[in-house]
Amino acid sequence: SVQRKHRRKVWRKVMQNRFAFIGKDPRYKPAFACKTGITFAQAVAKAGYATDPAYAQKIAQVITAHKLNLWDTP
Repeated sequence: SVQRKHRRKVWRKVMQNRFAFIGKDPRYKPAFACKTGITFAQAVAKAGYATDPAYAQKIAQVITAHKLNLWDTP
């Protein structure tokens, strides 16, 4: 549907902006060496990305619950 295409377009733009922001800030550079989504979340949290102290844990729970770790690179 048109709404679904629009949502995907908006989501893609949001993600592009988020990664552009993180990619330009040198404090997040170590995160890009991570091989998994969970370790990436831990690295950006450690660098100060989130104000929630449980940010990385919450992201890890979502990744695990939806088996998104299957997309991680070996």
